[in-house]
Amino acid sequence: MCFVFCHVLRKILKKLKSEPLHLEYDSQPFVLNRRDALLLLHHSLYSRQSIANIPKIIEAMEKGKSEPINNVVQYIEFIYNLVNWPMNNSVMAYEELPFIDSLEIINAQGKSELGFDIMTFEGFNSLSDWHPFRAEVLENQPVISDIPTLMVSGSLDPVTPISNSIEALRYLKNGYGVVFPDESHDLANPCFLQIAEDFLNNPFHKPDLDCASVRNPIEWNLHEPAQ
Repeated sequence: MCFVFCHVLRKILKKLKSEPLHLEYDSQPFVLNRRDALLLLHHSLYSRQSIANIPKIIEAMEKGKSEPINNVVQYIEFIYNLVNWPMNNSVMAYEELPFIDSLEIINAQGKSELGFDIMTFEGFNSLSDWHPFRAEVLENQPVISDIPTLMVSGSLDPVTPISNSIEALRYLKNGYGVVFPDESHDLANPCFLQIAEDFLNNPFHKPDLDCASVRNPIEWNLHEPAQ
């Protein structure tokens, strides 16, 4: 299925570059171009629920259906309205900009068939003039601690890879790591909640992590709802 949708997606993105979709959102004209399409798909990768809708979103882009696209736009609008953007930009400029490997990013983008521009999507290009303050090298060094720490990761997370947790745990004497193979960035399920509760109740005792290994594959939303 991935091969089919990836092929279709490449064709859609190529077409949107010169022929954007003209839709309506909230009773107003809405134009979906190539960058917008990538942004919608990028945000759909944050939770297993929205990942399940990606095939339907790609189909909507291909056939010009407005409802699935409007649903994603509405969700993104809701999330964006929750963010304190001045604070977000200030922290990103201070903590992230000093440690970005531009060459590594350029090489990664060169290998991308979708042309995903991470510098633009994450707003890094516009942050350099936000303020002049930058974190010292020390701030990018690993934290060495014996404080009990629970590191939880989702294998499908598009922005916080498991490798971050693995590297951090090397320096945390009383750190416990758990990976949910079928979860993404917005991770919340009964197993996680139980592990978190057990850890908080007894931080120096490794919680039972067995339930996290139980697979829960994503059920793709491929069909129209029953009328």
